Amino acid sequence: MSDKAASPLLLRDREAAALCGLSRSGWLKACSAGRTPLPVRIGRACRWRADELRRWADAGCPNRDAWMAMKK
Repeated sequence: MSDKAASPLLLRDREAAALCGLSRSGWLKACSAGRTPLPVRIGRACRWRADELRRWADAGCPNRDAWMAMKK
């Protein structure tokens, strides 16, 4: 099994923060300030797409509005 197959598709806030090199509290502050991609909601749970976070980082971590415009 490759590393990609073993990696989760959706990340919790702690996992998303770690992937981006931030603390959980730093991640949550960035989220509430609109500096991260929007999460996926599954019921009451928020998860971030790992592939989207990688593309977002490759694009230079633009704010949410710029990121949404780039995705269109």
